[in-house]
Amino acid sequence: MASQHYFQVPPNELNIGQSAWLAFLLPNPEKYSVSFKKKKLTPFAQRQMRTIVDRLHRFKRISDDQRLSGYHQIADLFGSGTGDIPIDLTLENSPEWDGEPPITDQPADPPPSAESTDSEE
Repeated sequence: MASQHYFQVPPNELNIGQSAWLAFLLPNPEKYSVSFKKKKLTPFAQRQMRTIVDRLHRFKRISDDQRLSGYHQIADLFGSGTGDIPIDLTLENSPEWDGEPPITDQPADPPPSAESTDSEE
């Protein structure tokens, strides 16, 4: 069971950040688990996981407070305490913000290239 392997808890005890990690792994667990092995999320992993949390919020599966809590859980996931991407919700107060980022069929970020420093290799 993935929740036991990565977090030593049953599935019903996963927090939002942990759940986002497991959802992030689904397309390619072998490749994307590099963050787990290094005990540090890559910026790519953080962005993808935050997109998962944003989608949970957009579809009203989690509250505003749970969304913010999920961001913090992602930043602290492997004990780093800060994460590489700061939590910045200032966009929500700007005139351009209409409530949520658009949901598209495209990934949140283009797949990392072989030359990218963000890659999960």
